[in-house]
Amino acid sequence: MKRIKIYLYIGIMSFCTSCSDFLDKVPDERTQIDSPDKVSALLVNAYPKVSYAAIVNTRCDYITDFGSVYSGAQPGALFSFMGENFLWKDVIKDGNDSFENFWTGCYAAIAVSNQALVSIDELGTPSSTINQKGEALMTRAFSHFCLASLFAQQYDESTASLYPGIPYVEKPETQPVEQYDRETVADTYRKITQDFEDSYPLMTDGSIYTAPKYHFNKKSAAAFGTRLYLLMKQYDKVLEYANQLISIPSQFETLTDSKGEPLKNQDGTPQQYISKDDPAFSFVSNNFHPFATTYMDASGYIEMRSYFCSSSTNANLLITEALSSIAWGELPFYSRYGLSSTDIGKTINADNVTNGMWAIPYYGTSNFYFIPKFTQFTKQESLDASNFLPYANIPVLRMEEVLLNRAEAYLMLNQYDKAIADLNLYASQRFVIARSPASSRYYDSKELCITRDKILNFYKTKLNNTDHFINKYNQTDSWSDLKKGILLAILDFRSIEFYNEGLRWYDIVRWNIPVTHTQANGSKSSLMPDDDRRVLQIPEMATISGIKLNPRNNVNNTWE
Repeated sequence: MKRIKIYLYIGIMSFCTSCSDFLDKVPDERTQIDSPDKVSALLVNAYPKVSYAAIVNTRCDYITDFGSVYSGAQPGALFSFMGENFLWKDVIKDGNDSFENFWTGCYAAIAVSNQALVSIDELGTPSSTINQKGEALMTRAFSHFCLASLFAQQYDESTASLYPGIPYVEKPETQPVEQYDRETVADTYRKITQDFEDSYPLMTDGSIYTAPKYHFNKKSAAAFGTRLYLLMKQYDKVLEYANQLISIPSQFETLTDSKGEPLKNQDGTPQQYISKDDPAFSFVSNNFHPFATTYMDASGYIEMRSYFCSSSTNANLLITEALSSIAWGELPFYSRYGLSSTDIGKTINADNVTNGMWAIPYYGTSNFYFIPKFTQFTKQESLDASNFLPYANIPVLRMEEVLLNRAEAYLMLNQYDKAIADLNLYASQRFVIARSPASSRYYDSKELCITRDKILNFYKTKLNNTDHFINKYNQTDSWSDLKKGILLAILDFRSIEFYNEGLRWYDIVRWNIPVTHTQANGSKSSLMPDDDRRVLQIPEMATISGIKLNPRNNVNNTWE
């Protein structure tokens, strides 16, 4: 196999800006890491200080090119990555949000995880380091997953051994340049899942940390497990980890007509809604982002961002700090890409399967809108530097994702009623009778209940359209219309829930969703399911050592 060289030490020096004092002074004198406390300090940097959302958001749908920022000027150089990704370019210019920075940032985090494991071994693996060993293995799995899920083909058991994966690094480098096999997608994910399964039993409840939301614990690890296994199509495993976080609804009430007679779907099954006394209903009420209340009442986008990224928000399971301009880039003052009134009309303000209204606030003016998500701050480049680097706080694992991952797993296992129950749990926290006045901003379990018939009626046009992606680009010929409709509902909910968080890109790739972009000058182009650019290109700094680029045999670069 081809060999590659990865410049990990460059990555460490670039990204470990918040290391503890002993690492700042002697970053590569490993003999200094001689106590469990120092291992813990080292692991602070085992989380990639980069953002996958930043490099894929503008590659997705529901993105408009306004031609300029709100003032009429062009974006600064810090935001060039947004335009390059909007055009689906392979080579993103140097910068905090370049492909190269993401690649190097992930491998820098992996190097820290590996050094922690070596140091623990050198200490004799005392019982006081078991938690740190679990964190090191989990972060190593997570960082490799971040790379594999973008720079390699999506995992499919039938083809995983045919496509190249990404280098899985399992020991610290002893030289500035090391060589690795790229191996296959099957090899990569086998090692990711091995690290994950080995580390999960070692996870704690997080109480050992001073900032538990910035470390993997039992909850955030389970959430990662649901994402990992959803992409691997191992749906039983998704349920295994999701059910450790969110209970399964078990208390239902039957919808009735005006005469009190039970309502049934066309197939004869009862139309039911989840009782508010059900523990699962209470759980999501207390552990989802409170968009319909706190966020809708926020004084402005800065306050909403603060709520959304807060470590005290129960929905946030893992938060990372990223060297990224993404928080500035979502604002119309700095970016020329965002939500137009048309985009809003197709998403938040569009009709939906509940017949209610989305309770998600958005901000903006003059046809340029955004949904605020991330808090922004700066850090001094070095102790004696006058330059400051842009950072963002990003919740990378949330409770809402766990529920929607579980709903999809139920669907793919043909457990339709459980999938619909999870959609109703989700809807209870995101849909209201009306956004205004405030007195109408509430969820009505009966009026907004999602049923089999509602799904079939709402998605009827799409289901009957042979050119719709669910029919044309997916192997769903044997699927019932109900199964297709539930999937469309899940994808619609995910599209809006995770807007600007990067997860839409995974759905676009997983479910072969075409994306069409229109530049400000009116020229259009589409990224079709068979376009090779759906797998991001390996950055140049890795290819210098001989690694083959991801193929570009089928690319549509035409804009017209």
